[in-house]
Amino acid sequence: MFYNDKNANAGTGNGANFLKSLFVGAGSAVVSMPAMILIYLLLWPPTTNATDRLIMGMAIALSTLIGGFIGGKTLKRRGLLIGLLIGLIAWVIVILFIMAFDPAAPFTGRMVILLALAALSGTIGGIFGVNTSGGGKRRRIK
Repeated sequence: MFYNDKNANAGTGNGANFLKSLFVGAGSAVVSMPAMILIYLLLWPPTTNATDRLIMGMAIALSTLIGGFIGGKTLKRRGLLIGLLIGLIAWVIVILFIMAFDPAAPFTGRMVILLALAALSGTIGGIFGVNTSGGGKRRRIK
């Protein structure tokens, strides 16, 4: 019994589809992150430092989940890889913003936790994106 995966070789020539999915997913993650933080700041006044850190972590997790989902749905394959890369790109952008606004900020264990959180949620989003795209459906050949 053989299976025909019609998207198995889609976009493997020059990687243009992969780069397109990477930029679309990373762009959506980068755009959604400040939007979530802005909505939080507009709806609720800043409370404690611990609460703000928690909200920042949740915003990073949700935005990389969304970015990985969109990237995986766009590419229709390799959800694990595309989601991981989108999570890493979003983490680098967050670290660059932290360093831009506070050049004396030390590299702490919290930043490593943010890296793991962004990579994990981006990967999960990428896997879900591929699974909901319909690209992985196989037809049975008789």
